[in-house]
This record gives sequence, structure tokens and C-alpha cells, in this order.
Amino acid sequence: MKYCFGLSESFYEEGKIERSYLSAMKKFLNKIATDMHAFISMFDSIEDLVFLLHADGDSFRYEYVNKTGLKILGYPDKIIGKKIEEVVTPARASKLIKKYREAVVTKETIYFEEKIQGYNDAFVMGETSLNPIVTEDGICEHILAIVRDVTDRKQNELELKSIQKRLEKNQKRMESLVRHNQDAVFELDKEGNFVSINEAGVQIIGYRKDEIIGTSSFQLIHENDLRNVLDMFSNALTGKTGFYETWIRHKNGTLILVDVKNIPITVDGEVEGIYGIAADITKKREMETEMERIKNELQLVWDNTSDGIFLLSQEGELLSTNPRFEKMLGYRNDELKSHSASIIPEDDITGDESFLDMLRESNDIINLEVKRYTKGGSVLDVLASYRPINKGDILAVGMYKDITDRVMMQKQLEESEQRYRKIVELSPEAIIIFREGVMEYINKTGVELLGVRKSEGDRNEAIFDYIHVEDHQLFKDFISKVESRPDEDLSIQLRLIRNHGETIYTEVTAAPVDHHGKKAVQAIFRNITDRVKQEEQLTFMAFHDPLTGLMNRRAFNEAIEEAIKDAKQKDQLIAVLYMDMDNFKDINDTLGHDVGDKLLKQFANRLKQNVRGEDVLCRVGGDEFLVLLKNITDRDYIVEISDRIYDAMQEKYLIKGNELQVTSSFGIALYPEDGLTARRLIHHADVALYTAKEQRNNYAFFSK
Repeated sequence: MKYCFGLSESFYEEGKIERSYLSAMKKFLNKIATDMHAFISMFDSIEDLVFLLHADGDSFRYEYVNKTGLKILGYPDKIIGKKIEEVVTPARASKLIKKYREAVVTKETIYFEEKIQGYNDAFVMGETSLNPIVTEDGICEHILAIVRDVTDRKQNELELKSIQKRLEKNQKRMESLVRHNQDAVFELDKEGNFVSINEAGVQIIGYRKDEIIGTSSFQLIHENDLRNVLDMFSNALTGKTGFYETWIRHKNGTLILVDVKNIPITVDGEVEGIYGIAADITKKREMETEMERIKNELQLVWDNTSDGIFLLSQEGELLSTNPRFEKMLGYRNDELKSHSASIIPEDDITGDESFLDMLRESNDIINLEVKRYTKGGSVLDVLASYRPINKGDILAVGMYKDITDRVMMQKQLEESEQRYRKIVELSPEAIIIFREGVMEYINKTGVELLGVRKSEGDRNEAIFDYIHVEDHQLFKDFISKVESRPDEDLSIQLRLIRNHGETIYTEVTAAPVDHHGKKAVQAIFRNITDRVKQEEQLTFMAFHDPLTGLMNRRAFNEAIEEAIKDAKQKDQLIAVLYMDMDNFKDINDTLGHDVGDKLLKQFANRLKQNVRGEDVLCRVGGDEFLVLLKNITDRDYIVEISDRIYDAMQEKYLIKGNELQVTSSFGIALYPEDGLTARRLIHHADVALYTAKEQRNNYAFFSK
């Protein structure tokens, strides 16, 4: 029988068997169709897998398999004559038979790809064409199947697709990295012009992309940094990565500090541009500067504070101490690390593990009164405070305040108070209980203090009837404090008016009490009239001459300074008169100091009688006196007062039966022409006094 091979033109698609190959094969097959040996030789010589199958009912039988097919698929020669379903798995046989039938029916070449299990279970990706062999009578009983092994090509295609996907993914990652990066990411050409910039970069510099792309990046650089930036750019063009900081100018003129990294863009060994990454570190640098300032300030506190400061380890050991701590306890820092326990008494709570546990639980421990041993063996009273840190080896920071002196003073005070309370307990005090301002109880001493009869003391009287009217509000405020702060010891000084009108000074302490089931106040009144008067007398003596009662030099100086301020504001004069008695020493030596003292008193009294109430008198000492004339508007008035004083001082004195004639001279200095200070005015008045004596005048004004 003579066969005619028909190969479909549709197989010539890209990636299929080549058109020239099939055309040649068709001609060749027709030529050798009558020569079986040539037929077999031809197909055994090609690298594709070739199968010739004969239609047999609903199936197909193998009539020929070339050497390549037998080798790759590991088929034995015995498959010749077998049906497809006898050679391959049922599932694959069903698919193949369906394809072969389609080729027989359509008499068209059928193409498909399939994964074929070959020798040693190796899989081959095959590109198959089923070519119907049609007789001259148009009958198709044979199919020539040609399978090309495209495993490597498919693998390469898969790898290429995988590479493309990875490239696309990496590109998207890169774009996402640039787009979402919080730092400025930009590209510069070899001239330093912007090629691209991300949104973060736009935000940092303030320019839109269309404003900045194509412009020089160097225009943004602060002039002080430009030289360094150009050098770093030049280095990047040689292929070197560079890091630097520079100040750039925002579009609005604000200076921004950025941390920049230059990365060369190298293609085929040539630098084509530069990638840049810039982080805005302005706030970071400000924070670093502020942190450095705070650190320095804390170091100053650490080094110079009056309290001992230390760091406590997780094990309760001293890690570090400040200079004051070392001075307080006498140990050096390195000694304290090995003597931590030796400074703490055995029964001290701060030496227990439970105390450390409290710190580990982040509990603050404030103002704990403890004792500490110094290197020299002394015992210090310390106010200790601990604040947990719990970072690394540091458990807490602690502070010791040396309160040894304070504790000692408190102890002495407590002992004194105890003694005092004992005296008070043994000494009767005035005790009054009152509610809402009405006395409900008054003891015997209280009755005596107020000067009322016992029967009157038992009556319900208003306590304010016995309190000086000017002290009513003071007492009301005091009682309010007592009632609102019952745990505090409060006291005030209060004036009482006794029943017969005498005013006395009392010291009052009070506390809330329950009296007959109702809230009341119990007050203790202590008569301190003598003490107050004594204090007033001491205060008076501190500023007055004890003999004459006139001001002393200290008080007089203060009076002059106040008068100077007043005169300056009012644009007035003041005058200082410096005087003495011309023959006082002879009288004192002849008649005795008793007569001399009485003479000084009478002299002082005459001065008081001949000056105005607003004028100020002072006994300097001995027979020397000072007079301050204030609120003077003209010099003539000073002359008038001076004449009056002089005339009064010349009158005779009668002392212990002795009629004494005493003359007096004085010098006068004026503010502001003779001095602007008390010291200067007194000095110039003294100079004027000696001028008056030398010139034998009654008085003299200071003259330069």
C-alpha cells in the first residue's frame, strides 16, 4: 500500500517544530514510504521521540518506536504490537487515545504538551505532534507521533519567568522603599543635579518635585558646608561611598541639619550618578545638645550637691557615689564598693533582702530616718531616700541627707520641752474650755487670770468679752486653724482684758476636745506680760540711751537715712545739730557722777521741750548730743529753732542744791548741700561744732 504523509501547516507556530523541518520531512516521507528500511533508518537517526501507531478499533497499537524514544522512556522492544493502554497508565492512556482519535477523525495534526515519566522515573516535558498518515484513498489508519524533549527549554523559561518576577518584585520593593522611606532618597547626575527625589525629600526641603528636578543640589547647601559637600561629591564620583552632615536651607529659609550618605551608581564599571539618602537630624541634634546640657547640669549637681548621692546595684551594693557621699562617710568610692555593708547597722531595714524587693517592685522610699557608720566609727543620723531605676545592674538611685545636727537639736529640744511640760504640769495654768465662743469651764488659775469671782467663772460667758477688741479676728482665725488641724501644736500671743480693765499679754495654746459629749476647744492661757514688757524694754534699750532715753547713735543713723529719703522725695532740707556742754567735765569731776548724770537728764529734757515732736534727739555719749530737724523748707527756720535751743540751754540748772550755769555750743550741717549720707552729715556737724567753739559763737553752720 502506498501512503501519503499529511502534516498540518498549523504546527508552524512560534515555539513549535520548525516549518522547514516538517516540510522536508513530508517530502522525505513520501519518497521513502515504499522503503521500510529507509523509513526506520530515518527516524532512528533523529533526536526527537518518534512513534508510529496503527488504529485498532477503539485503541491504537505501537508499530514503531525510534531509538531515542526507547532510550528516554525506557521502553523495551516488546512494546511493538501492544496497545497504548497496555504500555502506559490508564489515566494517561485515556487522554492519549482521545488525542489520537481526534487526529484520525480530523486528519489534522494535533499538538499538545505533556509531562512524560521516562527511564528511572525521570520526567520529561514533551511537545507532541500527532500527524495522521493518510492513504491515497483518503483513509487514515496510522498516526506518526513526534515528541520533542523541551524539558530544558521549559526549565529555562520557568527560570526566566521566575527571574522576571523576582526582578519585578525587587523593583517594587525598591520603589516602596524609596516611596515610604522617612528619609530623603534622591538621585543626582554627575553634575549634582536632581534626577529624582522621594516624597520625604520633598517634605524636608520644601520644594515640589517639578521645582527641584533638574536643578543643582548644591544650591541647597549652606555656604559654610559647601566646600566639604563638593569634596564628598567628588569622592562619590570616584566610586567611594561617603557619609557626612551638612546644613541645608529649606524653601522658607529655615536651616535644617541632615545626615547624608552618598552611594555611587556604577554601571559596567563606570559611575553614572549618585544615590543619596538624607535624614533630617535637626531635632535629634537639638535633643542631643539639650541632653548634653542636662547631663552637664546633672554632673554639676552630682559633684556639688550638699547631699550624698549613690547608685545601688541589684544585689544591694554601692556602684557609684558622689563626692559629698564620700566626704560624709569618709570612704573613697573604690573602698565603698567593698565596704557597702559596713556602713549599715545590722538591724537596719535597708540591709534586708525584703527592702531590696520593695525597690525591685518599683516602690519609692522617701525620707527614711536611718543611721550610718562612718569610716572613723562615728554614727550619723541620715534621711535616706531611694528611687527605683531597675535598668541593667542598677536597682535604684539613693540620697543621704545628713541630719545628725538636726536630730541632736531635736533631741535637745524634746528634752527641753519635756522638762518644760513637767514644769507646766506642776505649775498651775489658766485652762478654759469653750464652745462656739462661750466659756463652759474655767479653772481657778483662769479665774485669777481674768480677775473674776469663782461664781462668775462658772457662768456661761463669752470668751470674747475678755479678749482685746483688736485681737478678736486673730483669735477667731486661730480657733479655726485649731479645729481644722487638730494634730498640730498651734499657739498665738493674745491680749486679754482683765475684769478690772488691766490689759495683759498671754500665750495661748489650744486643742479640740470633747466636753460633755460635744466638740469644744480647750485653751491654755499663760501670762507673759512681764516677758513682753521685758522684750519691749530690751528692744527699746537696743536703740536708746539708757540714761536719757534718747536715741543712740545706731538708731539716729537710721532715722537720718529715712529722713534723707523723705526729703529727697519732697525736695526739702534736713538739719543735723551736733552739740555738747562746754564745762561738763569740770562739773562731773567736782560734784560727782551722780550730779553729772542728773545734769545730762535735765539737759536732754530741755532739748525735748524745745524741738518739735517730729524732730529726733540722740545722745552720742558723754556730754555730746545730736538733733535731727526734718521737713525744713527754708534755712531761716533752722536759724529760728537753733536760737531757741541755744537760749533754753543757757538757763541755770538746780541739782541737789547746786545752781549750775552750763553753756552749750553746736554745729549745724544741712542736707543736701553738706552731705548725702548720715555719716557725712554727722561728721560735718561735728566739724561745725569745733568751728563754733574756736570762733566763740553760739553755733555755726558747716562751711567748706
